[in-house]
Amino acid sequence: MKTNRPAPETRQAIGPYEAAAIMGVHFATPAKMLNKGLLHAHVLDQVYSAGGTRRQMIFDGLECEKDYLDYEERIADPDDPVGRRPRAYLGLRPAALRRLRAIETPISFDDAIGVSEAAKILSVHPSFISRLVAKDRIVGRICHGRKGSRQYILSRQSCLDNVQNMRAIQAAGGKVGRPRKLS
Repeated sequence: MKTNRPAPETRQAIGPYEAAAIMGVHFATPAKMLNKGLLHAHVLDQVYSAGGTRRQMIFDGLECEKDYLDYEERIADPDDPVGRRPRAYLGLRPAALRRLRAIETPISFDDAIGVSEAAKILSVHPSFISRLVAKDRIVGRICHGRKGSRQYILSRQSCLDNVQNMRAIQAAGGKVGRPRKLS
């Protein structure tokens, strides 16, 4: 018998593909569920150098896991007519949970931001964010999904900590290169 306890690795901010994989649905379904009010998400505008903006959605992994657990209960209930149709993408769930389990520093949904907001906080160009993540100056990770994805989930608190550290370094005169215009 399966337990109705959420998987602990889902207690973090996730991207739309990860949300779909956790729930066992098509990758476009989380956005539809957001529009219907069934899920909550941070909807962000990401600015790219190629021109234009794209919408990025950051979902609460625990909320997606609760939707999956609700589905499991309904599929087990023979009197529930909605529970008779199985979800088509349940095969993606184990791999998604393994990837989420492997994340060293999970970012909570309340602390999650996108690249544009992080660039404003840090007073840097959005293209510099990936270098800061690679050098472990801020906490962030790429959303899993398509290969070559540029959508990051970043920790607001780590960005604020980085600004505080840069202010201290600049005040001490130890900053090499152009000083940031930290407001």
